[in-house]
Formats: sequence, C-alpha cells, structure tokens
Amino acid sequence: AIVQQVRDPALLEFAGYNLVRSSVFPIPAGGSQKIRLTYEHILGGDGTRIDYALPRSESLVRGRAPWAINVNITSKHPISTVYSPSHGIVTERLSPERVRVMLTESSKMNPGPFLLSTLLEREGAPAPGMSASLFAYPDPKLGNGDGGYFLLMAGLPASVDDAAKSVKREVTIVIDRSGSMAGAKMDQAKAAALMIVEGLADGEAFNIIDYSTTVSSFAPAPVTRTRESLLEARKYIDAIRPAGGTNIHDALVEALRAQPTDGTLPIMLFLTDGLPTVGQTSEVAIRELVEKGNMHHRRIFAFGVGNDVNVPLLDRIADTSRAMATYVLPQEDVEVKVGQVFNRLYGPVLADIQLQTIGDDGAAQTRLVRELIPSALPDLFEGDQLIVLGQYQTNKPVTFKLTGNFLGQKREFTYQFDFNGATTKNAFVPRLWATRRIAYLVDQIRQMGAAIPGQPLPSNPQVMNDPREK
Repeated sequence: AIVQQVRDPALLEFAGYNLVRSSVFPIPAGGSQKIRLTYEHILGGDGTRIDYALPRSESLVRGRAPWAINVNITSKHPISTVYSPSHGIVTERLSPERVRVMLTESSKMNPGPFLLSTLLEREGAPAPGMSASLFAYPDPKLGNGDGGYFLLMAGLPASVDDAAKSVKREVTIVIDRSGSMAGAKMDQAKAAALMIVEGLADGEAFNIIDYSTTVSSFAPAPVTRTRESLLEARKYIDAIRPAGGTNIHDALVEALRAQPTDGTLPIMLFLTDGLPTVGQTSEVAIRELVEKGNMHHRRIFAFGVGNDVNVPLLDRIADTSRAMATYVLPQEDVEVKVGQVFNRLYGPVLADIQLQTIGDDGAAQTRLVRELIPSALPDLFEGDQLIVLGQYQTNKPVTFKLTGNFLGQKREFTYQFDFNGATTKNAFVPRLWATRRIAYLVDQIRQMGAAIPGQPLPSNPQVMNDPREK
C-alpha cells in the first residue's frame, strides 16, 4: 500500500554487525530524500560520569557533509559539567538539573564520532549499598490482563572504600601487533599497556604477551612489579612493531595457560583491532577456548581499538569471563578509557549475583517475571550499574532480591516495586527488551552458522528451539 501511494517506506535492515542498509525510493531527478534513524539505548555509567558516543563515518567529511547536533540532558541530580573531547560545544544551563548542548559552527565539519561526557554532582560519600529504580510498560497480553515489560536498574556506590582494593593483582597484557595495527592504533595500544603496568603497585605481578602471526612474551611467567621490571617492561613495549596477521586463538592459549601467582587476583587485558586472520579463525572455537580453556578463571577485559573491531566476539569473550569490553575510537584519548578499565582491575564489587522475586505473601515465586535479559547476571565493578530487562505477569507488589558476594562478604539487597505504576510513557522498555532479544538470537545464529537457502537445517540434538528457524 505504501508503494502504491508512491511513498518512501525507508526500510532498514542490519547487514552484518556494523552496517545498516536502507531501501530509499523514489528520488526524483535533482531531488533528495531524508531518512530519520531513532536510537534508544541505555548509557553506561562510570561512577558519577556518563559517556555518550554518536557514531559518524570518517568518509563523510570528504563530501563536506556538515551535521547539526542538539543535546538536551535532564538529570535527577545536579549536573556538574558537560564536556566533549571530540567537538567544540556551546552549553546552556536551563536549571541545575537541565543542560542544553549545541555544536559550535567550527565543529560542524569535524570528522568522526561525537563524544560527550556528563559529570553529575553527588553530595557526601555514598552508603555501602545499592540503589535501584524500575520502569514498567503495561501490555495486558503478557499477564492475563495485568502484565507488561520492565527495566530494573541497580547502581553500585560511585566509589569503594580503599580497604576493598587491598587485594594484589596479576595482570597479563595481551597486545595485537598485526600489520593492521600500524600507526595511531599501535600507539594507543602501547600507551594503554604502559599505563596499566605503571599503575600497578610494587609487589603486584604482570606479564606482556604480544602477537601477530606468532606469539611472543615479555617473560615465561608473570613477574613481580619492581623498579627494575618496570624499566624492562617499558623497553619491551617500546620495541613492539606491527607486522603479520592476527592470531587471536594462540594468543589466548598462551595467556590462559600460565599458573597464576599465589595470593593474587588473575586478570587479563586483551587488546586487538579486528578479526582473527591467522591460525584458528573460527569464532566458535575462540569462544569455546575462553569458556572451557580458562582453567584459572582469569577475567578477560577486552580492549578494542579502531572502527573495524569484531564487537560481538570481544563482547562474548568479556561476558564469558565475567569481565567487560571497552572500545577506543581512532584519535580518541586512550588515557580516559584505560582509567575506566584500571579501576575495574581491582576485581568486582558485587560478584556471583543471583536475582529472586518474592510475592506479596513473602514467599519466593518463579512466575512473577520471565524472559529476563541477561539470563545470567554479570559481576559488577566499581561505578557499574546492573540493567535487567524482562516481562512481568502481575500488577501486585513484587520484591526483587539481589544476592551476591559484596566486597568479600555475602550480602543481599531487596527492592519492592508496584507494577501499578506502569505507564505507556515507558514505551522504550519493550523496544529495548526486543532489541536485546534479537541481538541474542542473532548471536546464536552467528555461533551455529547461517542456514543455506533451499537446504534443511543441520540437525543438532543438543539445541532446542533453533533460532535459525525463527
């Protein structure tokens, strides 16, 4: 019907994991068409700072394509400052909790993504606990007339007592030195590695593994951080030169097999810029290596450099080891991103998290909520927040109980929410749930391999409800 009316449906589809393809018609001779893309997502927090990145291709600057950006920020807490490391901005403070941001004229032609950081004011030291809030959207089809979708957000304190940072760490830094890393990306990776090593305290341990087609290492096993070992590490990092392919699999094998130093928390920082091209290149095999070959339970903090990073692979490597992935854009200040990662290298504040729902009768129940995303809750590091999306099936009050290892001690946190407060104003909640559900199914398809048109799916008795059939 849209086509018959000679209207543009502006159909979009994902083509791979880093490309959106659009069908745009009709375009009259000498005419133009506009496409509007609306993104709704949750921004990650680092303590009281919230970072936002608006992607933009570097190639647009060659066509002299200016862009105008207007940002409206509203916060429950007073906004301390707003800063863009990538573009010149003009800020207008409408109130302590509201700020408007616009690009300067000279910045409208700047290439690359637009980056914005917002710092919130928080009075006093936070209590050693967790705060939580809930957004709910009613959808009667999900709960016999009184169900819907919800988004639960629980935040850790913005800072952690120094006593929690007394554990000694063993950090293995794995650096991609393939030919594609030449130039600014290699400089960023080496700067990140050096910052991590220099940030360790005396008595903590480290090792440096660099890889391309082959794998090399600073030492056969992690060494204690001393003045002498730090000087040697600086020389080793400075001498790394890019060449060859990207042998991610063998680099992980080498980094995971080493016996951890006694009395330390074993951690890996894995730096790369792209796809595996040498040796075992199967993403499935690499993921299985992390899942089954991580005998010493190292947390793997993935660190992607550049625009062509295999984000699904690095995210899965980090998630499987209960860590996190960080990405650095070309020409971005690597110091800020490394600082975020370094704070998390002290280990999780809340680990082994379990979520339980309790009804208004005080008894634990399993049918109040369903289809939770993520199904396995991640560990939370300093300044992190927990995001849980799901479907609820009752309008009665529900108590969410989070239990886990909080700074070395067993703790539980309870929050009671009444779903009668659900509103259609929270329409972003079901869209976020659907987006993450689709992302999960697409990831499952990537692991299994796409089906070939016209041929039946290969049978797999271990897989129920094959997502390729959906």
